[in-house]
Amino acid sequence: MGIETWKSYWPENVKREVIKNAVQIKRRKGTVQSVRDTANAFGASVALRENWQLTPAGAPYGFDIAVNVNDSSGQPVTAQFISDIIEEIGRAKPARSFFTVTSGVKASATLQIAASVRPVMLVRLKMSA
Repeated sequence: MGIETWKSYWPENVKREVIKNAVQIKRRKGTVQSVRDTANAFGASVALRENWQLTPAGAPYGFDIAVNVNDSSGQPVTAQFISDIIEEIGRAKPARSFFTVTSGVKASATLQIAASVRPVMLVRLKMSA
């Protein structure tokens, strides 16, 4: 019951969550819940839909997953970090299953708007010829 992958560049909160959830993920390995727990350990939210739930039904043992990574850790979300999440999901999923991934980044920021007003006077001139 250990952690299979560890990267030094992961944010500290991700490292803590991976350690905290390691036993639970191992117990449920090969289930939908283990895939969700793995993504949640990385601070990502997951929407998972299995191929049998599609209309028309897709190939057996497949599923689509949408992963949205939250940048609340203060660390920039890189392609390598998203790749690490996908690799860990690959370890947690059922061995016979295959999946496709759609990934996104959930970012929050504040927007400050500044405006200035300049008074203008318009005068219409009447000219006669």
